[in-house]
Amino acid sequence: MASDLPTDLLEQIFLHLEDAADLARASAACASFRRVISNGRFLRRFRSRHRPPVLGLLENRGGGKIRFRPIQSPRRSALAAGACADAADFTFRFIPGPNRCCWGVVRDARDGRVLLSRYKRLWHTLHRRPPLLIVCDPLHRRHVEIPPIPDDLLDAAATTSTDHDGGDPDDLRRLEFEPFLAPAPSAADEDQVVDELSSFQVICNALSGTMLVTFAFSSASRQWRAVASFSNPNYVMKNLCSLWFRQPANGFYWTCFSENFMLVLDTREMKFFVVSDIPEKSNGRSKIVVEAAGEGRLGLLLLLEDKLELYSRAWQGNNNGGVVVDQEWRHDKTVRMFAGLWNLSGTTNGYAFLRWLPRDHVQRWEEAHYFTVDLKTLLVERLCVLEFINVPKFLYASFPPPLSPPTV
Repeated sequence: MASDLPTDLLEQIFLHLEDAADLARASAACASFRRVISNGRFLRRFRSRHRPPVLGLLENRGGGKIRFRPIQSPRRSALAAGACADAADFTFRFIPGPNRCCWGVVRDARDGRVLLSRYKRLWHTLHRRPPLLIVCDPLHRRHVEIPPIPDDLLDAAATTSTDHDGGDPDDLRRLEFEPFLAPAPSAADEDQVVDELSSFQVICNALSGTMLVTFAFSSASRQWRAVASFSNPNYVMKNLCSLWFRQPANGFYWTCFSENFMLVLDTREMKFFVVSDIPEKSNGRSKIVVEAAGEGRLGLLLLLEDKLELYSRAWQGNNNGGVVVDQEWRHDKTVRMFAGLWNLSGTTNGYAFLRWLPRDHVQRWEEAHYFTVDLKTLLVERLCVLEFINVPKFLYASFPPPLSPPTV
């Protein structure tokens, strides 16, 4: 079947489809649609306007085992998730070499990429050696091994920490690491012909004493560099694991379950700063930064019992790398949910996910219900129902085939 509509009009129609799965179905409908949709220029325009849909969860099962859990009906992208599960290799057996089974810990997932490390140390690595890392595209069975952070950069980070706080020289041998993927940059021009789809950055924080140093690896240069550092005796991070939530929104934001401050890395200027005095009721609560607050405002989403509370305040940037002083927080919205035990967890591509457990079956939980929260609209949608296993999980978001070209 051929279409009599001009190509430009077809492009405009397809660009306004809300769901990537609808676009995939249109591509399969006829050859003329497929030619328009598979064009590289059109795909760049579509990806610049739409976020990749969440297709499932990646679980660290322990012992170097990873499991992909596709989303379930009635979610609109359930069919796309099934197609992705069939087409991709989430066992990562495409990694060559005799030690491929060692790459068994998911550290992060973003933009169709998955960051893996060896499974001996799950969340962080002490005794100075950073984890060995690899970036994978499970849909296209491609990978890039990341070289270790050079010793001279690690030496400089540890030495700076010891000089700064007068710490023990043994800190030189005790660095704690947090690797993660940087989000794909937004293209300023939809028609920009660049190789951005296969370009990526890996960020790695190193904590030594009271000094936090950030390193960045670029797939373009194939090199690590030190990009930022932070130290303030009034805002001490005991360990990187205490920084529960990290999410990008014009920078990286770390919030801590038990503290009332927020650590921010401005990725435009590559400077750390602190947002102090976040809402008092956030102490001891799960909290994440959101985009729902609107332009020029910093939004903070709190999980309070059976509801989500959105607070915001005027946002004036990073105060030259210092501490952003107290400003009045405004309560913007309440999202009420049904009763139970809720847990707010990690974020990726503009979504966070929630776990719900029934309050009256504490001793015999068999199933856990998972939901996503759209961080722009605060829409809560059901993701899947799984057996209850308390293991680390990561949202996996990607455009379904054939809309997803290789990302590494």
